[in-house]
Amino acid sequence: MRKILLLTFVISSFYLGTNAQEVIATSGDYSETTIGSLSWTIGEPIIENVSGTNNILTQGFHQSKLTVTTINEIPGLEMNITVYPNPASDYLNVEVKTDQQKEFQINLFDLNGKLIMQKDFSSGKETLDMQNYHPAIYILKVSTNNKEIKTYKIVKH
Repeated sequence: MRKILLLTFVISSFYLGTNAQEVIATSGDYSETTIGSLSWTIGEPIIENVSGTNNILTQGFHQSKLTVTTINEIPGLEMNITVYPNPASDYLNVEVKTDQQKEFQINLFDLNGKLIMQKDFSSGKETLDMQNYHPAIYILKVSTNNKEIKTYKIVKH
């Protein structure tokens, strides 16, 4: 009897350990159209990542291959925005070149959407101190007159 219980425990442990990222649920489906796709699973724990305007909705663990890339850039702007170095370690430079004198705002978010830094500056170069932040991926948004101009994925080492 002990051998059977031990064998059952070992097999169960191996099975659970090898499928830790797999969702085992009662139901689910995947649908795709020309304007987007939707996959869902009943009984899956929910994580929230809701966005606006261009419809981004990410909930649940089965989307493990989700990658954030260059985001939102308004065409026709008469300015050049450069963010460097990326990946960053100690400092991150935000440089805005434009012919017009404007006020800009920098917002730095963690991947949970929590605002962790907000800074106002004029055209030119602004240096952000990244030393106190943990190595992770952050989202940096540059805006002017309460309008988002450009969004960056920042990797902090």
